[in-house]
Amino acid sequence: MYCNTEGRQRIRDAAFYAGIEAAKRQIRSKAAKHLTDVLVRRGPTNSAELAREAGVCNLSDAAAKIRPELEKHGLTIVARRPPTRLRNRFGEPSDMHIWSIEVIR
Repeated sequence: MYCNTEGRQRIRDAAFYAGIEAAKRQIRSKAAKHLTDVLVRRGPTNSAELAREAGVCNLSDAAAKIRPELEKHGLTIVARRPPTRLRNRFGEPSDMHIWSIEVIR
C-alpha cells in the first residue's frame, strides 16, 4: 500500500487493489496469498510479525512466487533492512527486515 517515495505515501486506488487481486488469481501458493493479504492490510511489517500473522515460515519463497505476477501490474514485494537493527523478543539485535508492497512504475 505504499509508494516507493521517501514519504511512504499511502496508496488507496482501485488499480492497486486490482493488481493485487489479479496477481493472487494467477498463483496457487496459499502462503504467497496470505503474505500479500497481510502486507495489504498492515503495510510495512517486520519479518517476525509478518511470518506469525501470515502463517508463513519461508517469507522469501512466498514472496518469490507472487512477485512476478505483481510486477506485471507495477507492484512488487520488497524486504529492506531498517536503518537501525530491530531487536528480537529477547532484546538482542537481529537481522529482521521490513517487508512491504511497493509501486514500481
